[in-house]
Amino acid sequence: ALSDHVDVETAKVLKTEVSDGIVAPSYAPEALEILSAKKGGNFIVLQADPNYSAPENEYREVFGMGFMQKRNDIILTETLAK
Repeated sequence: ALSDHVDVETAKVLKTEVSDGIVAPSYAPEALEILSAKKGGNFIVLQADPNYSAPENEYREVFGMGFMQKRNDIILTETLAK
């Protein structure tokens, strides 16, 4: 899943990655063409609600056990990447 618009450059990178699908808030028309052709046309391309606000905590249940953690909401900057 991506939290930002998918442009052509991003679609070209994703075209080579092993994946069954993608979710993003929006796609450039040419990016959508590139991704829709992936996996012989069977690549799943979904559009997320751009106004969706994720909850602070994420919850998963695996084999009857529940796991909860704070969502990773860090905004990457050049300073953090160093």
